[in-house]
Amino acid sequence: MLYRHGGKIAVLMISFFAVILVMAFNEQARLLENARHLVEHGYEVSSQIDKLHGQLMDVHAGVHAKAVDMATARPPASQLNVDVPEEDIKASIGRLQGMVSDNAMQQENLEAWEAAILDYLDHVKAHEQEEELLLSQPYHQKARKLIAHSSQQMQRMKQEENALLQRRIRLDNEHERRNRLLMFGTVVLFYVSMIAAICTVMHHWRKARRMERQAYEHSVETARSRAFLKNILDHVPDPIFVKDSQHRFIDGNKALWQLMGRAEEEVLGRTDYDFFPENQADIFWQKDELVLNTGQSNINIETLTDAAGEHHTLSTKKASFTMPDGTPVLVGVIRDITELRRMQEQLKESDEQRLKAIMDHCGMPVYIKDLDGRYLQLNRSFLELGDFDESALLGKTDYDIFAPRYADAFRENDLQVQRQRSAMEFEEVAPQADGDHTYVTVKFPLYDAVGQLYAICGISTDVTERKRMEAKLLRYTHELERSNQELDDFAYIASHDLKEPLRGLFNHASFLMEDYTDKLDEDGVHRLQRLSQLCQRMENLVNDLLYFSRLGRTQLAIQEVNLNAVVDEITQMMESTLKERKAKIVVPRELPRMTCDRPRMTEVFRNLITNAVKYNDKKAPKVEIGFLDEPDMAGGRAATVFYVKDNGLGIDPGFHQEIFRIFKRLQPAGSGEVSGTGVGLTFVKKIVERHGGRIWLESQPGKGSSFFFTILQGDAA
Repeated sequence: MLYRHGGKIAVLMISFFAVILVMAFNEQARLLENARHLVEHGYEVSSQIDKLHGQLMDVHAGVHAKAVDMATARPPASQLNVDVPEEDIKASIGRLQGMVSDNAMQQENLEAWEAAILDYLDHVKAHEQEEELLLSQPYHQKARKLIAHSSQQMQRMKQEENALLQRRIRLDNEHERRNRLLMFGTVVLFYVSMIAAICTVMHHWRKARRMERQAYEHSVETARSRAFLKNILDHVPDPIFVKDSQHRFIDGNKALWQLMGRAEEEVLGRTDYDFFPENQADIFWQKDELVLNTGQSNINIETLTDAAGEHHTLSTKKASFTMPDGTPVLVGVIRDITELRRMQEQLKESDEQRLKAIMDHCGMPVYIKDLDGRYLQLNRSFLELGDFDESALLGKTDYDIFAPRYADAFRENDLQVQRQRSAMEFEEVAPQADGDHTYVTVKFPLYDAVGQLYAICGISTDVTERKRMEAKLLRYTHELERSNQELDDFAYIASHDLKEPLRGLFNHASFLMEDYTDKLDEDGVHRLQRLSQLCQRMENLVNDLLYFSRLGRTQLAIQEVNLNAVVDEITQMMESTLKERKAKIVVPRELPRMTCDRPRMTEVFRNLITNAVKYNDKKAPKVEIGFLDEPDMAGGRAATVFYVKDNGLGIDPGFHQEIFRIFKRLQPAGSGEVSGTGVGLTFVKKIVERHGGRIWLESQPGKGSSFFFTILQGDAA
């Protein structure tokens, strides 16, 4: 049956296609004409917008020019009227309203623009006769804001119209393309188009359904995220706000509305100038502009007056962010530190009272000056120096209290502390009733909470009496040095002069022994021999006295010395004596290297080792040489402590100091086999003291002796 009626169906299909094709062509032609008409209409609307904006800018330029003339030529007030073509501008607005009557969005934009234009015209007319207001900064600031607001509304209309125009142009081009396709279409394309249309419709239907579902899901998720974020922000105790590039509030949390004392809907879309005093709003505006222009965050201490008139001190951190669409926004986090500041002021007052009490009871003059030298605070001890009145001195400088020569010195010391920004000690002189007093003053800088130097504090100690005692002690020291020098000189001269007659006595005794031995009896010969021995001993004493004198006069040759080599050298020199006495020298561990006079230090060890062997009643004398691990701190400085220990006779504690006296012997000369002049330990003590050290011993009769001595590294005199 379909085959029988196939021709009719084909004819009907072709006829139907032809009718549809003609109808489509006519419809396309009509749509193309409408599109072109809409494009032309869009250009006319844009031209009318530019014309209206030009009229408004002409008025603004005229007002600005007249303001300049007023600031320079200052003509009479009657000549300063601004020609405001309000009727022309309203006529242009009416024409533009007629052009966009079919566009609800543009009507809304035009209404906002018209309100901004009329606000500006009213502002101009309201102040055109007021010369001072026309020249004032607030007038120009508000005028600039109104013009900026008008320009913004104009830009919105332009953007909307341009977007509409672009859509119409695209629609026009699309219509032309479709018209060409319809003109050159074929019946085959009809079927293809029908199939493609059906497929496309189905595809777009499915795609639209899918996009609708995704959009719905995205809107739900966005709403959830926004609600979640809003919930979090509302539970943050610190106020948070978000402003756009025009400084209008676009978001905030509950803490912000509570701080401002206003409802959320009352704040959103408005600026700081709508809520706060102008001086506060100016500061907010400047800080916001700095962040928006530089992109750098900052923290500011600001003052805010809420709706109830209460003042708040705020610490606000502001930072700029960019929205996903590229729009810059300002985000601020506020910390209300009003109560903290109040507590700080109370603590400061309390601290000042405590500081005053401490200063008054410290017993020394204490004062605080500002950077210009004016006294800010004084304690009781300072006031008692000159029977001063505190109220009379506060705010005064040293030049108001002391003579210039004193004040100059005080001021120079204060300035030096300011330059160095560190504590410094000075010796200052100040006049008192009994004459000038010397003070040791410690001055140091004081800084405020933000680290800025704001004052200098001084604490003085009266050292007048100490300086007098030091001067007296210095005189005594010089006199003692002179006396010691005279004694050394006397000892040197006396011992040198004694040697000549001693040599004469010894020579005469020797001549008598040689020439008159056969003429003298046994007693006479014995007396001559005794005389020679006494002369020899006397010469040894004189030589020792000369050497002792030179020890105090000769400069030491300080160098680094290997004490182990010194001990080895002494051991080799005493080899025969050690073998004869069967004595042994023991060094438990290697001795340290020291900075000292090598010959003198050799003499120290030689004397101590010789005495340890000489005054020993054991069959196998033993001498141990070493040093202690613990330093000697008796003199206030660390030193190496050496020791020479023996197993000999020992010394009664009552003679521990006597043995260091010159020519002092515990055994008489010539007794037994022990000989000497008794100056060895005196030499040792003198050499050790020349090296900045000291010597002492630990000993008991029959238990041996241990001599200890110190050497200060490189500190020999």
